[in-house]
Amino acid sequence: MNPVLEIEAESGVVEQGTQSGHLENARGRIYRDGVLRARFSARSVDADMAAQRVFARNNVVVESAAPEGLTLRAREVEWLAQKNRIVAMGDVMFVQKDRETGRVVAEGGPFDRITVDTSLQRLTIP
Repeated sequence: MNPVLEIEAESGVVEQGTQSGHLENARGRIYRDGVLRARFSARSVDADMAAQRVFARNNVVVESAAPEGLTLRAREVEWLAQKNRIVAMGDVMFVQKDRETGRVVAEGGPFDRITVDTSLQRLTIP
């Protein structure tokens, strides 16, 4: 079975049967089809593994892993695994760097909302 999500936290409560719960000062990894797609950190995370949904808030940072180079910062981020979507909300800033040179090729914000389609590797600003 391929991993979908891995989370480490300083504290929190997780129900062993459902692998769902609330975590504080968390760091994690998001996978799609067994491939690491992104890393994230947040002060507060609520995970519902049955719904394959993670809601992170307070100083959220998401960094793409495949492909590399995109960093999102926001007040809140919702990850919807079944929809291959990451939704960043509240004072969203993004930086896209060239994978080879590390130079900034695009940046923007603050925005109210940005949606990232992890299957198409596309970022949408409404």
